[in-house]
Amino acid sequence: MSRNSPRRISRLGIVMALLVLTLGVASALAWQAHQAARSHREAAERVLQDYAEFAAWQFSRAARQGLDASLAQWLGIVACSVQTGRLPAPSGLTMGGLDARALFVVEADRTLTSTGEPLDDEARAAILAAVQPSIDPGRRSGHRVVRVVQLAGRPAILAAHAVRRSPASPPAAAGFVADLDVLERPLSMVMRNSPLLPPTLTSGAGELVGVRVRTDGGVPVFESRLAEDAVRAAGTLTDAVGGLHYEVSLSRAAAGALVIGGLPRSRLPLLVGLLALTAGLLVVAALQLRREHELTRLRSDFVSSVSHELRTPLAQIRLFSETLLLGRVRSGREARRSLEIIQQESQRLAHLVENVLYFSRGERGAGRLAPVPARLGGIVTELVEAFAPLARAGDSDVRVDVREDVVAPVDGGAIRQILLNLLDNAVKYGRTGQTILVTLDRREGMAVIAVEDEGPGVPADARGRIWAPYSRLAEAADSAVAGTGIGLAVVRDLTALHGGACRVESGARGGARFVVEIPHAAAVADLAHAS
Repeated sequence: MSRNSPRRISRLGIVMALLVLTLGVASALAWQAHQAARSHREAAERVLQDYAEFAAWQFSRAARQGLDASLAQWLGIVACSVQTGRLPAPSGLTMGGLDARALFVVEADRTLTSTGEPLDDEARAAILAAVQPSIDPGRRSGHRVVRVVQLAGRPAILAAHAVRRSPASPPAAAGFVADLDVLERPLSMVMRNSPLLPPTLTSGAGELVGVRVRTDGGVPVFESRLAEDAVRAAGTLTDAVGGLHYEVSLSRAAAGALVIGGLPRSRLPLLVGLLALTAGLLVVAALQLRREHELTRLRSDFVSSVSHELRTPLAQIRLFSETLLLGRVRSGREARRSLEIIQQESQRLAHLVENVLYFSRGERGAGRLAPVPARLGGIVTELVEAFAPLARAGDSDVRVDVREDVVAPVDGGAIRQILLNLLDNAVKYGRTGQTILVTLDRREGMAVIAVEDEGPGVPADARGRIWAPYSRLAEAADSAVAGTGIGLAVVRDLTALHGGACRVESGARGGARFVVEIPHAAAVADLAHAS
């Protein structure tokens, strides 16, 4: 054992190092996969942002063209009416979808004439300031001014351009004031008729692209399906309408059509899960290796203990058999004593071999019983009588107190092995000159077999673990008492195969009291009455 321990520890260290190295490699691969996925996602986000910028450029170009065309049409109608006669009311003109609040003309001398909704001083001042460049004597006809102004506390579109009633007349400015919603119709036409994304890459771009147009003050002018989860691009329609800003949003749902492979999801939860699984496997492997190492040590101790227990009775058998064969006995009494010792040691060997066989079958799951109804009193009494010589050899006496009418379905051989192990323990760990008490009773349908010694007892914190294989108390392991560590494990297994239970408690005389309970017990009288 001592010679092999360094090798085993070294092997365990090598395996642990390989497992840790495996975890390190898995961590490095997981980190690389995470970095690759993040890089892929960042590249996909940049591609989407580029498409959003492209869609914004497309919208601004088409919006400028659409607004220029609408404004030119509306201002042309107003200018034509001014050049051909008196300024009409807004409702008197067919203006191609324009619902103007007021029409106005500003002469070269800054005289302002308007029809429609009355203009307050603030609105008149805003109109005069806006059209001042258009009435400059050197200005040609057609110069256009478009602004967002406040009219009666509400934002409005002011549009005007320079006109001349005749080549020799000074320039004037004719235009209109309308609510912002007049721009919704041309902007809607832009969204319907102008593809904001390359049609070769995706269809149904209107469902993926949204547009919002607002004033400097944030007043909405136009809005078309803005996606919440989207990349955005913004700009200003300065060339067409001063004071209007737009924002184009491209839904990330477009990634499947615009980006090869789509927008990758984060692999971080999966990678963390894989690392946790790898770490868990590492811990399990380490625990298994540690358990295997411990089991190897326990089995080695078991082999050593069994060898030691076998050597003592074999040495006794050999010694006294040689004495008889060589005729070294001095009397018939000595010859009989030699034969008794040989018989006792043979019984001890048989008991040890039976224990090992029962334990081996139990570990393989091959333990089988053949229970038949039997009087337990007879089995217990017979076994105690057969064990008496071994007890006397250990300077112990066995007293029996059994209830003779207890009947239970049991395997006779298994019950004998249970009692032998408990009695052997009592002899080994009890005090010199003790009396071992074996009792049999019936309580609540259970046959209760108890073996009580006068030894030091079992500490309360060890009463659970002493039933495990190869388990011995520290005091017993350090003493000269030999033991294999499987006796109580065999008791537990055989009792469990009967459907019963076993326990250890403090005895009335200070020692340990081992109790075995076998179910389905009855009295002989009850069985006779039932039959």
